[in-house]
Amino acid sequence: MSLNQLALYKKSNPDINDAFMNNMHSKLNVHIDIKRNETNTEEWIEQILSAGPHILKALQSPTKQIITEEEVVKIELVKKVTVETIKHLAKNTNLITDIDEETGDVRPKKLLNTHKEEDYFTYENKFMYTLVTMIQDFVDFKKKKVFVDEPEKNLRKISYEGKTKIDQERVCIKSEISVDKSEDVEIEEERVKNIKEQLAQIDMYLRQFKGTELYKTIDKKKDKGAKISPPLKMTNPLLKNVHYQYAVKLWNYLYENFSKELKRPYKEKKDYEDKTILTTLYDETFLLDYLSFDLIKLRERNEDISQIDTKRYIKKITENLIIKILELNQGMTEAQLREMLAENYIKVRNKYNANIEQIEKIYSKNIKQFMVNMSK
Repeated sequence: MSLNQLALYKKSNPDINDAFMNNMHSKLNVHIDIKRNETNTEEWIEQILSAGPHILKALQSPTKQIITEEEVVKIELVKKVTVETIKHLAKNTNLITDIDEETGDVRPKKLLNTHKEEDYFTYENKFMYTLVTMIQDFVDFKKKKVFVDEPEKNLRKISYEGKTKIDQERVCIKSEISVDKSEDVEIEEERVKNIKEQLAQIDMYLRQFKGTELYKTIDKKKDKGAKISPPLKMTNPLLKNVHYQYAVKLWNYLYENFSKELKRPYKEKKDYEDKTILTTLYDETFLLDYLSFDLIKLRERNEDISQIDTKRYIKKITENLIIKILELNQGMTEAQLREMLAENYIKVRNKYNANIEQIEKIYSKNIKQFMVNMSK
């Protein structure tokens, strides 16, 4: 695509162009309205469903620890004398009331009574209990959002007004350009059906989780530190048992994504007047529009706009180019500018020469083929 406006610029009077820009009064307003929802995929459903059987298995095969309860009681209340009982009496001789000198029998007034029982309040079991509550909270939160259609916005608009004066002419322009990519989010009927079926399966898993003896046992102690907090302590069972490995993977996923879900959708709404180089570009476009509009005068004078003062055009374009380079790189030295121009000149020149050489090859090949055809 050739920009014929550049030919007009090359032909135009530099003094008029300078006056046009010097008398310029312009204003560029920018309007941005963006609302982008987080992508609502079903990845979280797949994560829960894949881990569900393993979580249930871990809850049905809990870890346990043996707790020994010790209490010094009257001898008549002791049901069983253990090694711990004898050791305790040997250290606490004050509990002995009498010793039979003939038999050596010891008669204590009190003994240590020990009682051992299995305890399920282990770290791994508390981890599983906490995970089930996390799944429930996450599912409840997502159910409120999964079927909600929220329209997204992506609107950008620029409004430009400019006016200037050339001799006795007052020149004005108004323009507006907008790009709107807003669209409504649609949920397909088949997708809704699948999601509902999967959510029903997750609800079934949750009922099974909460129906296990382990969950009920830990839930009774929920006010006594039944839940654990991140970071997760990777014990041997969590590292080596395959069912716990699936549970840990889901824990990490929920912990990472819950914080993201709680964030509001991305929103950006701005209305401001631009003061950057963008306004300058619009001003220069205004000048090109004026030159195009003023083509009527050139035709009335029967001027040929193809006759161009090339040297003046190149000089002006080069000046504008250097000005823009220095505006964007205010700390650039003269040596750096020369180096950048030289480097890009070599690249462009090589590309130009390569194109010329390619054209010559094609031309030569076709000429040869033409001569061969003519000789037949």
